[in-house]
Amino acid sequence: SVSFHDCSSQEDGGGLYASGDSNIQGNASVSFHNCSCQGDGGGLYCHAGSSIEGNASVSFRDCSAIYGGGLYAGGDSTVEGTARFQNCRSKRYGGAVYSLGDIILRHNVSFVLFDGCAADGEGSAFYASGIGLVADTANVSARSPFTFPVFAARGRLSLPWHVLEESFEKSFGTNFIRSTSGKAEIALLKYQTECPVGTFPEMKPVRPGVPWEWTGLCLVCSDEEVSWQNLSTVAGTRNRCMFCSNLTFDSFETSVRCFAGNTIEVLDGFAISSTPTLILDRCPNRKSCPGRRVLALSVTGQILESPGQILETKMCSQGYNHSSAGCSRCEKGFGRRAKDPLVCVLCPRGSEKIIPLFMIAVIPGALFCYGLNSAMTNVDGSKDAASIFLKVSLAFASLASFGTTAVKRSRAYSRATSWRQKLFSTTSDVAGAPLLQLNPDCFLGHEASFGERLVFSLAVPTLLLLTSSMLVTWKNRHDKGRITWGVLKVFLVWQNQFYPSIAAALASALPCVATRPGLSKKAYDLDYNCTIFDSHIVFSLLGLMLCILTGPPLWYMLVTTKCISEHDRLETLGFLTAGYRDDRCWWESVVLTRKMLVAVVATMTPVSYAPARFSQYMLTAIFVSLVLHKECQPYRRTTASFDPHVHPSDAVEPRPSQSPQRDFNTIESNLLG
Repeated sequence: SVSFHDCSSQEDGGGLYASGDSNIQGNASVSFHNCSCQGDGGGLYCHAGSSIEGNASVSFRDCSAIYGGGLYAGGDSTVEGTARFQNCRSKRYGGAVYSLGDIILRHNVSFVLFDGCAADGEGSAFYASGIGLVADTANVSARSPFTFPVFAARGRLSLPWHVLEESFEKSFGTNFIRSTSGKAEIALLKYQTECPVGTFPEMKPVRPGVPWEWTGLCLVCSDEEVSWQNLSTVAGTRNRCMFCSNLTFDSFETSVRCFAGNTIEVLDGFAISSTPTLILDRCPNRKSCPGRRVLALSVTGQILESPGQILETKMCSQGYNHSSAGCSRCEKGFGRRAKDPLVCVLCPRGSEKIIPLFMIAVIPGALFCYGLNSAMTNVDGSKDAASIFLKVSLAFASLASFGTTAVKRSRAYSRATSWRQKLFSTTSDVAGAPLLQLNPDCFLGHEASFGERLVFSLAVPTLLLLTSSMLVTWKNRHDKGRITWGVLKVFLVWQNQFYPSIAAALASALPCVATRPGLSKKAYDLDYNCTIFDSHIVFSLLGLMLCILTGPPLWYMLVTTKCISEHDRLETLGFLTAGYRDDRCWWESVVLTRKMLVAVVATMTPVSYAPARFSQYMLTAIFVSLVLHKECQPYRRTTASFDPHVHPSDAVEPRPSQSPQRDFNTIESNLLG
């Protein structure tokens, strides 16, 4: 009996280096414990072959090396006695055993155990540069930390079925054996008539009339092939392995990698939707599918990520529903972001909803009341500066609210978020619902339909419009001639603030997302397939046409028409033309067009689905707006001390002694830039 404990080497053979053959026979007992080396053979290095015969016993425990964590053999390695390899590790191939020749476990093997061994490369149990052969009656068991594959060989590799059945309990099947240049085969038991997943029956030609006959072996699918179903061994059954390229979403993008047998790696942005036919979906929001998952299919047809652990929600990020195609739906307790239906955010709960609901009603109401008051009181032009600031602020806020969704996709924002999580010791990657953007899903408690989202978007604006119109009507009840102009002013102020968000809500019925070829769903309502025309699309298009006709064209007509007296036009529309040159008094209709266009573009191109297209469209709209603004220069120059008795057209350049100049053309150009 010989023991090697706590041994190490800067080269090969952490415990023992043999320049020739290593033969352990008779009743000999050799153990290597906690041995390591910087080269090959953490416990034992054999320059030639190695053999364990008769009643000999060898044990390798907690040994490590580059090749062959326990044993390295420069020639053939044969075992007939007892060998135990426990918790051995290699940085390359052969977690327990690495052989430059053949590895043969003979019929009269007493017992061979591979327990907890691992390799960064292939063969956590053994790797043979030649062939690997395990006899039918060999008593072999492997309990591995499940690095792929467990048994590997460059040439032919043959294992009996009972080794897989006893070692892995059928959970992962044949992805544990791999032959790089030859063929990997499994010898079934006599009563078995089906080859397990990841293999196909080996057939041979026989006499005429019986063209094919089963050899009793099941061949493992080769590299870049995979099989996900049990195959019958009856005569006539041929290779049923599938090329990995057949699983890709399209011919231009790789979605999976195959490792032979029944093992695949799902890449970022893709998810498996069903088994055993294996339906692969592209995730509309790539961040919802982290990918890089090595998965296998068990003989019972379940997707597994580790032995006995059924894959349920792991294909999707936290907050996304694994059972939905491409992780496109949210889990319970999460809702879709208001401006991006493919991003799930954590919903506020219980009393936490009160503040967002309050803010949703108060902030738009306060802005509307301020704008309406400014429009009602700025009759003589004394508050033009305040009106201009309000209009510029609304225009910039509308642009920023839709444009900032792209910022959250940037690397800089991700770095800032990770820094915040480290600072406040938070580990969750799921964002909470923004304070001022309680989405309809969280408010209703379920995935909101197109109609429910539209009602949610129109509720507060409609209430404000009706209330303000009734107040103006009551205020002018003794002068019925002013009621029409008062209600019109209310409607114009209301349009200026709420038309962009209403246009966005109407456009939400139009965008589509594809999870697989030939299958497109509505981005905001995944229960419906995309068709050329349906009731939602017709309603959306009619609503957008109504918004367009009653928006910018109506404003332009009211401002430029000669049918309205100058007094009525200035009193009713003065807040729209405030600060603009006389020949550019219609410019506010251009601003409204820009705000509505940005809102519709942001809605129809969700940034999580097509970030490049979203950025391209948004930058194009902003660039065109900036060029038009630079070309038209719509604002007149004014000073901080505005003289209400001087007509805007008679304004002159201020003297140096006067208050500093306000150039609103420069201000808005800078905001657009």
